[in-house]
Amino acid sequence: MTRLAASPGLRVACMCLLAFVVYGGWAFGVNYQHGFEVARAAGLAQGISSTISTLIITSIIELCFKWFRGKPGGLLLAWLVPPTLTGLMHAAFQWTVGTPEIFLTVLFSVVMGFLFAGSYLRGVVRLATT
Repeated sequence: MTRLAASPGLRVACMCLLAFVVYGGWAFGVNYQHGFEVARAAGLAQGISSTISTLIITSIIELCFKWFRGKPGGLLLAWLVPPTLTGLMHAAFQWTVGTPEIFLTVLFSVVMGFLFAGSYLRGVVRLATT
């Protein structure tokens, strides 16, 4: 566990894999009522976009923390901007593949994105102070 905490690259890779499985599975389930092919497309789109968004969120948080460390607005920006941008990306991905339930499909990822960003930022702050 110490190795995971000490390696930002390993942390990001584990988070990306988890994001693909959890959010892709969620999108598949939400859209299964529309048939397997639709559910599969939604699941793959959400899994890929969640992987990308996890990479973006963690990278931007790390950068913002580095650039704005010690400045009050920096932590707020590091928490709120990345999940807002990735939420819009999720909606665009779902619109592109023709997902019928876009709002419900991305809602879970967006809410969890804000929670994840806050938790990840808290962890980065804690690691920086140890």
